[in-house]
Amino acid sequence: GHVRGVSSIAFSPNSRILYVACDVTVTAWDSNSGRFIRRIGRGTEFVTSLAVPKDGRYLSGCTWSGQVYVWNLEAGKETRHWKAHDGAIKSIAYSYDGKLLITGSDDKTARMWDPSSGQCILTVTDPSNCILSATFSHDGQYIVTAGKPPIWQQSEFQIASDTKFYIHLWNAKSGALINRISTNGEGLKAVSFSSDDRYIISAGLGRTVRVWSAFNGKLVNELKGHTNAITCITVVPHANLVATGSEDATVKIWD
Repeated sequence: GHVRGVSSIAFSPNSRILYVACDVTVTAWDSNSGRFIRRIGRGTEFVTSLAVPKDGRYLSGCTWSGQVYVWNLEAGKETRHWKAHDGAIKSIAYSYDGKLLITGSDDKTARMWDPSSGQCILTVTDPSNCILSATFSHDGQYIVTAGKPPIWQQSEFQIASDTKFYIHLWNAKSGALINRISTNGEGLKAVSFSSDDRYIISAGLGRTVRVWSAFNGKLVNELKGHTNAITCITVVPHANLVATGSEDATVKIWD
């Protein structure tokens, strides 16, 4: 468990290790027993999101200041970092083949990167929403993002009844917008594809995990159990499982 809220989680490719970001610290845990394994890094910046590529060699994280960090897991040290956004980065994810990274930021953009060089390959812009979460489909053809209006009340737990939160589906090659799903005022913090790319999974302030049809936008399922805001979602590789981390200081795994 954790004393403070969990901001992000990521599985190793074999699902045996769970990496957890909590405040400025990143740690590794045995996903079966819950045993603490080691601390990956501890800095001075709040780590908002984590990602692991398919080969499991690296761990990437992003921060409030717009930085992206890459750690070599075999060597146990940072290998590179760069300034990726003008605003806070709220999410980071690898493509399924591990060749690309995507980041989503308060500056209203999601950006695709070459992680070996830090070069920006593609930028998609939401003119009305800060991007809180962004990730690739497993086949690499699509990007999904979730956002919120940039003008929000001082506390993110105080949402006006007419506030609109949207999920966007984009073409990963051209950056064209394909679909827009309204969550009817449900504050969003995290979004992901199901393992077969047929569904989009979202969660946030409402403490409920929601499953949507990716292309027609229909709500197909709801998963309840957290007692505070859900901050992150990850899909377990090659399995019909979803893990969520929450401000209630727990990680839950759903079938």
